[in-house]
Amino acid sequence: MPQTLAQPLAARRISLATLTPLTVAATLIVALGVVITVATYASRTSLLEALGKENDNWVSMMSTRLADRLRGVEDLTRAVSADDGSGERARATALAATPMATDLRFFSTDATASNALSALHPDGRRVLSTPSLAPSGPFWSDAFFSPPLGRAVIQHIRPLANGGVVAASVDVATLSATLRDLADTLGHPTYLLDGRDRVLGHSALLDAPFSASAAAPLPQLDEIGDAAMAAFWRDDRQTVIAHEHMNDSDGHYFRMDGLWQVYIYGALKGFAPAPWTIGLTYDSATEGAEIRKFWTIFSCSLMLLGAFSIIGVWLGLRASRPLNALSANAVALQRMDFDSYRPPAPTRIAELDDASRALDGMAAALRVFARHLPAHIVERVVGGEAEEVAAERRRITVMITDIADFSALCARIDSTETAALLNAHFSYVGRAIERHGGFIDKFVGDGLMAFWGAPTDCPDQAASAVAAARAIQTAIEDANAIARAEGGQPILLRIGLHTGDALVGEIGAVRRMSYTAVGEAVDVAAQLEAAARRHAHRDVTVLISEDVYAELDDADGFEDLGEIALRGGQAPKRAYRL
Repeated sequence: MPQTLAQPLAARRISLATLTPLTVAATLIVALGVVITVATYASRTSLLEALGKENDNWVSMMSTRLADRLRGVEDLTRAVSADDGSGERARATALAATPMATDLRFFSTDATASNALSALHPDGRRVLSTPSLAPSGPFWSDAFFSPPLGRAVIQHIRPLANGGVVAASVDVATLSATLRDLADTLGHPTYLLDGRDRVLGHSALLDAPFSASAAAPLPQLDEIGDAAMAAFWRDDRQTVIAHEHMNDSDGHYFRMDGLWQVYIYGALKGFAPAPWTIGLTYDSATEGAEIRKFWTIFSCSLMLLGAFSIIGVWLGLRASRPLNALSANAVALQRMDFDSYRPPAPTRIAELDDASRALDGMAAALRVFARHLPAHIVERVVGGEAEEVAAERRRITVMITDIADFSALCARIDSTETAALLNAHFSYVGRAIERHGGFIDKFVGDGLMAFWGAPTDCPDQAASAVAAARAIQTAIEDANAIARAEGGQPILLRIGLHTGDALVGEIGAVRRMSYTAVGEAVDVAAQLEAAARRHAHRDVTVLISEDVYAELDDADGFEDLGEIALRGGQAPKRAYRL
């Protein structure tokens, strides 16, 4: 094919069958992808803001509830500090009205307790301990162990005008009971930490088997019987996803027992020398419905995107189908493959319909064209190669066939039957030749001439020609068996094969030329076909020259007939019969 500037682009071409569906699918993916991305980003932002606000509200509610109750204890010390220990019954009433206060006691400057009110308290609670005296103002003490209660307490201490102090005590059981109320309200375990690891209160601490002591008044995280609290500060924890939207709280999470364990917490200030940590914990089985809903919607969006991508590909394929059919038909015509050509279906696209009709007309013309010219020549012309094929000397293998006693056969049947017989015969022979790479040069009466090695190279031309002869022999003899069984006329065929040099190319008049072969190879093949008449031994007799025989790797099935004299002054040739 002539070289053109467009040929280097061939390697980079993309088929319309690929481009159209990809374009439609890409357009849908980009459009939906942008919408889904924007919607997902907005939804995620809203979700995180809502989660952040919810976390802040949780911590704020817990902090407010506990702080209000502890400030009640502060109000208690403030109210009773004015009478410096007088009015015990009134103070007992105030103590009973303050649920968080376990005990209320006055201490003089010599650290002796007076006006014991614990006996008047409904629960019969006892004085817990003696705090350090001489404070400069009211304050909350650190937690310390109370031997009478067997657990830790904290005290709010307020100085008196006489130099003494009043101390209201709150034990950890009371704190834990308040946290349990909060847990019931929120639906999640709640906790109060003093420092990093000491548990000042927990919704489950009332049932925990912890034994307090003066050396260890508060349990550690792993001593309250809660696996989630024991793992609180695990090394693989990650900051909660709503962290940037949380103003008054913080949190982290990690994977635990197949679930996400989440901790939300904040600082509770003003009730101890150092801020306490108040918070709650939950796992993904009991909370996170909004997050699961988000991921469900996101997954559905991705599936929707995938579904529309498939629809886009399907629409693209449907849109490209007429063009694909047009392209396939054009390629089939270029290759002279009329069996693959499919009549185009009507389409509503005017330009495609016109092109399909034009191509259909071209196909009809090419079919006629191909019946009167060698297919290889037509293929080269249609493929854009040179219109003239210069004659050249090439080594080829020539096949000559002829039907024995054809004239006598024609005398027994009419012209219509004769034409049908020849057409069927040449169909058998032609298919076998073309299937094995041969080129049919011409039909001459009841015979034909074909050759291998031109116009295209054929490295195993002798073997291919012999394979075609075997196929012809089998096909004709099978057809003869059927014809004899039905009372029809069998065909006796003679074939000659020879490998040699010949002049191959376009030969003829200026206005009417034919691609053919002439020379010694053609003449010897013709004489071998004629000799086959004398050596006939079956319905299809095949004689090959010693030149063909020498190039065969598998020469089984051939009988050596010795040398056969040739006309035209040529040296005798040894012949072999199949």
